[in-house]
Amino acid sequence: MPSRFMTEICRHTLVLGYMENKYSDPATQELLDITSFIDPRFKTDYMSAEKVPDIKARVKIEMEQVARKEKRVQASTTDAVLPSAGEAEPSTSKKAKRSLGSFFKSSTAVPLALLQPLCSWRVP
Repeated sequence: MPSRFMTEICRHTLVLGYMENKYSDPATQELLDITSFIDPRFKTDYMSAEKVPDIKARVKIEMEQVARKEKRVQASTTDAVLPSAGEAEPSTSKKAKRSLGSFFKSSTAVPLALLQPLCSWRVP
């Protein structure tokens, strides 16, 4: 019995040591804090109160950077699509976005033989 008990204690100690080593890296901890802050299930429940303002500031900065980047990409694609006044290019029609339901609708015609497979076996 003592050997089994010691084995469980050793196993728990090894797992605890592994977890502490794995999550002690500051970059990993910062990533976990930011993802926990963004996830609506956790928010600030699992982080220290003094880290919360820093995390909020970091998330805000990253969101602003992403928004600026998207605006630049959108502006560059808009400029590329619109021809200048001097050029007379034929307008290219853009593909219309399809709704999710349109993928489930059957738009191809089904042959009559598939709808009525026994029609070829009828006796005249």
